[in-house]
Amino acid sequence: MKTTMPKLINDMPVATERGHGLGTKSIRQSAESLGGKCQYSVSDTMFIVRVII
Repeated sequence: MKTTMPKLINDMPVATERGHGLGTKSIRQSAESLGGKCQYSVSDTMFIVRVII
């Protein structure tokens, strides 16, 4: 099984396959509603989510 890393557009992950990436907007909205931040990034082999509340 080959895994592909998501692309980031406007600092948000964009799924290349249907049904993937669901919930990323909800995570950001939840963090921000509590006064926190959410950051997504991609390295060569990792998809990284940082949530600070």
